[in-house]
Order: sequence, then C-alpha cells, then structure tokens
Amino acid sequence: MIIYAFVIILVLCLLFKERECLGCSSILSGEDCNNLLGKAVIGTAPNHRDSNSVLFSKIKHAADYKNRFVTWRGFVIVSFLIMLGLWFIIFKKYPSEWELVTGMVIIFLGMSLTANFYKFHLSDLVRKNIYDSVDLLKSTNM
Repeated sequence: MIIYAFVIILVLCLLFKERECLGCSSILSGEDCNNLLGKAVIGTAPNHRDSNSVLFSKIKHAADYKNRFVTWRGFVIVSFLIMLGLWFIIFKKYPSEWELVTGMVIIFLGMSLTANFYKFHLSDLVRKNIYDSVDLLKSTNM
C-alpha cells in the first residue's frame, strides 16, 4: 500500500508541476491556462515593433521549444493512467504494487524511447534547418 500512496503522490505532484509549466497559475483555480506563459512558449511571440535580430532570436527560441519542454513528467502521468485503465479493462481489479510499477516502467520506457527516436530523427533536424535558415536570412538581411 505504501508504493500505491507514493505513486499517487508522485503523479499528483507531477501533474501540478506540469500544469505550472504549461502556464497555469493554479490547478485548483478552475481558470484556463495561459499557454503563452508556459515555459516552452514564453518569449517566442513576435511583435510588430521587434527588430529583425529580435525576430530571428525569437524564431530560434521557438524552434528550440522541445529542449525546454519536459516530456518525462507527462510520460509518468500517462503511464499511470494507461496502466490503471488497461488493468481495469482487462482484469477488472486493481493491479498489485509490483504490477503497477512494472507496467508503468514498461509504458514509460515505450513512450520515452519513441519520443527520443522522433526527436533525434525528426525534431532535431527540423530545428537545425530553422537555425540554418535564420542564419542565412541574417547574413542577407543585415
């Protein structure tokens, strides 16, 4: 029972932190989150008064959002929900502590490895292309 309590407290703490990083002032307030103030997005909005160098900087900052966005917290939360959901659907009972943790680790690893695969083979390449394009624009524009 101690492991269940630990996992539930961990998931709740991660949920609070995840909401905060997405721009929510409080999870309990019932207000919509201001995603523009989230850690991965803040500082990327263009303004018509921005100079070219500031816009280029904001474009690079926006392209690099994946490096500021913490995915493992979401993976832990989702693995907990998937594990409980699957267990209830398949076995119609609570999983044991060992089954819960093992299932969560397997689901977490599956999501994490998949995300890292696509980050390496897709997102990082797109980010590099955006950086290179901005650098080309800078060199021809200034």
